[in-house]
Amino acid sequence: MLLVYDGAAWGDAGRTLRELQNLNLLGLGTTADANNPLSAKLNAALFTAKSLAEGGTGDLRFTLNKSASGNTVSQLYQDNYSGRAETGLTGDDHFHVKVSADGATWKEAINIDPASAIANFPNGTSGISTGQANGVAGLDAGGKVPLAQLSTLIGDAGAGGTKGLAPAPAAGDAAAGKFLKADGTWAAPAGAVAALLAANNLSDLVDAATARNNLFGAGFSWDATNKALTLGGATVTTSNPIVNGSQTWNAAGVVFKGLSFNATKTAANVLSGLIDVGFGGNTTFRVGEQSANWGTMWLLANGAPSATNWAMQTGGSTLYINALTADSNIVFSDGGGVGKTAIYPSYLVIGSANFYGFSSTTSYSGAIDTALYRDAAGVLALRNGTAAQSLNIYNTYTDASNYEALQLSWSGNFARIRTSYAGTGFSRSLILDSASTMYFDVGGLDKWQIPTGGHFLASIDNSCDIGANGANRPRNVYIAGSLYAAILASAATTVASLPSATTTGAGARAFVTDAAATTFLAAVAGGGANKVPVVSDGTSWLIG
Repeated sequence: MLLVYDGAAWGDAGRTLRELQNLNLLGLGTTADANNPLSAKLNAALFTAKSLAEGGTGDLRFTLNKSASGNTVSQLYQDNYSGRAETGLTGDDHFHVKVSADGATWKEAINIDPASAIANFPNGTSGISTGQANGVAGLDAGGKVPLAQLSTLIGDAGAGGTKGLAPAPAAGDAAAGKFLKADGTWAAPAGAVAALLAANNLSDLVDAATARNNLFGAGFSWDATNKALTLGGATVTTSNPIVNGSQTWNAAGVVFKGLSFNATKTAANVLSGLIDVGFGGNTTFRVGEQSANWGTMWLLANGAPSATNWAMQTGGSTLYINALTADSNIVFSDGGGVGKTAIYPSYLVIGSANFYGFSSTTSYSGAIDTALYRDAAGVLALRNGTAAQSLNIYNTYTDASNYEALQLSWSGNFARIRTSYAGTGFSRSLILDSASTMYFDVGGLDKWQIPTGGHFLASIDNSCDIGANGANRPRNVYIAGSLYAAILASAATTVASLPSATTTGAGARAFVTDAAATTFLAAVAGGGANKVPVVSDGTSWLIG
């Protein structure tokens, strides 16, 4: 016995040659590769069933399996390695037969549904010339079923009949309005049915009251002369529209119409309406003809345009709402009928408890964060609870990043009037101008004033200061003329704290508390306890 070692144990070498398991590649007459691990280059191949005598069943089933419905299991037929036909389950569980003339463009010939077993022919079929084919009657050379293979209609004489071809009508049957009877003959309507039908075969109804009522019931009338239809509804206790229709529109490129009516005007009164509806004989809504005097749509109170009506009309792309008289208006009210806002031809009126609001978004449905109110007679308010408000008056405006504006605002609980700019804007000056005396009030009291002469005056004599001792002091005061005061006081300082005499210039005066000497016109020096006045000569500080 010849043994072979497989890496784990010794085994029968003959059995190993008889059983080839878990091969990675197998090539017959050619070399297998990763794309085609089982390859054969042959002129013929035979698979035959194992017979019962050989221990088999005598059957042979060749199985091709795929992982899931969306995968493909098929047989591909090629011409010089270019696909020409394919059969199998390609991309679904339908059985497909496809062909190609060039290996690139494929056309499907047969598609068989696995649930119904119905075969579909996506690219059509040619006529079957003779005989029976899968239960389909043989077709003639033109692809039609021969008449000899169809059953002839046997009329019903009371016990039922056999389906088949309908007998051809005779000449004149169509003009006579005949129909095919159950007994297989053509006959004209008789009795009550004949009274309903005109000679032109169902295209018109005879205007007979009995026939009309049999079809529609009382309340329906047709004026054949004027071709006018009248519907008279019943007294109802529940909602039951006299006309109630429905439709499904299912084509994006089609302009559909639910109701369509088009009038040709030869002559008509100006109050003529394409639509006229109302209550108790009075018109409440009317779509009228286009007119220079009125609009194309009217909201009416008593059947005709009046002082209480409005008219709407279009002009190009503009919608006009026209008051029919000067005092006409549109009123918006609350649920209790109380008018809140009114639109007059020349102005808009808002109730004193209402306001003009702006939404926080481009849609009106956003939160209102800016509102104009009437605080009192002649008082306009810009307010929004505790949120500080601002008013911008623009000199120029390109966008929010390029502008020049005057701002009236609140910031940090301070009221502010200022000019502002951004981007391509410029810094502009602010002018406070009065045609008469300008007053400056604090706490409701007049403190300062500038009359037309331009003088800056205290409104009450000897009551207000400019600056304060040791705090809130202006830096310099320049006076071209005289300075008048009951007392001129200089703030006490030290010699070391004196500014440069050169900087202050000749004539500047001060008072020091630590002079070393008191000699008149001597240069002052610190370090002592002498309190003396000093004056600048433009170079040094001198005592005196």
